[in-house]
Amino acid sequence: MKVKLTDHAQRQEVYSSSLNTRVCVRRDFFHPNSIIKYLQINELRFNGINYLSIKLEAKDSSAIHVEYTQPGYLICFVLEGSCNIEIDETMGYITAHQYSCYPIQKSTLLTLSSNTNLLLVSIDLEKTQGINTINEKPGKLLPPMNSIISEIKQCTEDCPILCIFIESKILSLLYLVFKEFKKEDFPSNSVIDGLSEKDIQKLRAAKVFIVKNIAKNYTLIELAHEVGLNDFKLKKGFRELFGSTVFTYRHSIRMEKAKELLKSGFQINEVSEEIGYKHPHHFSAAFKEYYNILPSRIRK
Repeated sequence: MKVKLTDHAQRQEVYSSSLNTRVCVRRDFFHPNSIIKYLQINELRFNGINYLSIKLEAKDSSAIHVEYTQPGYLICFVLEGSCNIEIDETMGYITAHQYSCYPIQKSTLLTLSSNTNLLLVSIDLEKTQGINTINEKPGKLLPPMNSIISEIKQCTEDCPILCIFIESKILSLLYLVFKEFKKEDFPSNSVIDGLSEKDIQKLRAAKVFIVKNIAKNYTLIELAHEVGLNDFKLKKGFRELFGSTVFTYRHSIRMEKAKELLKSGFQINEVSEEIGYKHPHHFSAAFKEYYNILPSRIRK
């Protein structure tokens, strides 16, 4: 899987994979019209896996096209700054200390903040057979992940032994990511202290209620009464079972529903009302904060 990076504004190729499997590029940009000031790239390819480290310094947010030669999956780890990802009709926003996974076909548009440090690990489709790798909602980088990434970033010398070391660390990082995906798909009741099977059923009922009543506004106590739990158990149990607070989850599904409606041609005021916002400008601000793009741009 080879990679080509293009400065979206200048329509200028800034990097293309060479025949070498290990590449380190440091480049200063002196063109007066270029937003990018400095770009550092480290790339390593092995056995259907492509590791790409990008460190960017720019005058403003920069759009970079990343083109892959084969379909597969892309896992983005943001260490500093933020990254807006656009793949076909899928959009995602990842901030510092987060990661997420996306299916890729060929072209990916990354909009990076002015100072961004991130890792992109892409995997050929055939390498992921039988593994659930689609998780477009950002997850928080765990301490073991940060430790592995730190070890990888410290390897600056280009030698075969270090390449083997980095390969092993990338595989370890992927193992941790896939392990987290599995936890989200099959949460284990045995690791949730203080919750009975009946409590877990009520927590799942709360999740269903949130989805079915996306436009409804309510307090935590009101939701707890709705499903037959006390507010403390709802607050603590929901986070342990689903990895998110009640209102963070509601906010995420509202934003996802909003994006879907906007793409279907709905007006901003219609979308705002549909997902429970009284004022369209409050919705626009929330959408911009969540996706790093105004809702008016989605409709274009």
